[in-house]
Amino acid sequence: MKILLTFLFIFLISEAGAVPSLTSDANEDGAADQWYELTDGRVATLKVDRDYDSRVDYLVKYSRMGKVIYE
Repeated sequence: MKILLTFLFIFLISEAGAVPSLTSDANEDGAADQWYELTDGRVATLKVDRDYDSRVDYLVKYSRMGKVIYE
């Protein structure tokens, strides 16, 4: 029970300051290739690893209206 409570506490603390995000594995190698950061339920930032080396190669930021403000 103590272990379960410890895990739950750590999970809640880590989630409290986290930016809501989604990930995608385009080439199905088990590593995320696309990261979507959400604000108010909408995609605010898209990060993509286009050459599958685990580093972000492409970054797009969107306005609240969904328009590209940085690419």
